Amino acid sequence: REAGIETRGQGRSYTLAKNYRNSAEILKAALAIKNSDIESLSTADLQLIGEAPVTNQLPKIVPCVTEESQDRALVKLIKSFSSSDIKFGDIAILLPSNKKLTHYYQLLKNTGIPYQVLKDYNGKTNAQVKIGTYKLSRSLEFKVVLLPDISDGTFPARQFRHTADD
Repeated sequence: REAGIETRGQGRSYTLAKNYRNSAEILKAALAIKNSDIESLSTADLQLIGEAPVTNQLPKIVPCVTEESQDRALVKLIKSFSSSDIKFGDIAILLPSNKKLTHYYQLLKNTGIPYQVLKDYNGKTNAQVKIGTYKLSRSLEFKVVLLPDISDGTFPARQFRHTADD
């Protein structure tokens, strides 16, 4: 129950006992989404956060009024990593469904950012930004995960809000 992730297979069910991947900050944000309000977390959720490593790197929300401003902010953010130890292959753009995948393929193509469709990703390191759905990203790890098209009510913005210039 510590990680709170149940797995099923071959007629058996298991609950993973420990979270080895997520930082306390990421877990707090994810659990806040699940519960809509960070103050309403259960004792078990708080225990899970308490056992996770602390990185002091908060999730970042960049409010955008239009799709065009969001696209500009996304491209700027991706390109900003070229001067750090994070490369294009360390980045994923994840979406709730396939509905807007083509939009993001075209955006990256038009701005010269190499990308790979997550459904075609074989797990080998490469220099391409991955684009796919939340579901396809299960069990994959990325240094940077970008979640465009999140609106008020679907993320606890007040805890993590930044400006487009951050």
